[in-house]
Amino acid sequence: AVVSTQSTGGDGLRPKLYEFYKREIVQAYGYHHLLTFDRLEKCKLIYMQEKNQVISYPTLRSKMKLCIDNVNEKDPTDISYVFSGYAPLTVRLINWLTQGSQRDGLTYLDDIV
Repeated sequence: AVVSTQSTGGDGLRPKLYEFYKREIVQAYGYHHLLTFDRLEKCKLIYMQEKNQVISYPTLRSKMKLCIDNVNEKDPTDISYVFSGYAPLTVRLINWLTQGSQRDGLTYLDDIV
């Protein structure tokens, strides 16, 4: 369960970590669990990161400024004030698209992705 959570939460496992988990599971629980690992892969609960993967959630979080440490409580100017220093991704996307012209917002998103 922890491995699948790490895989889905981190946009896949790095190849070395993926092979490490696979080897450890086989050594600890036996070869018959290769089938279990295979089934988890088919369900997309465990998978390797793709080499051409452009962006991960940690990168997106920093570039889109989803977490703000210093929120001005007296004069809030950012949506993260409402969510105790966190701005949901959907709110940030709408915010970036509506600032200025929509084309500028889309160009900015292309730079991030």
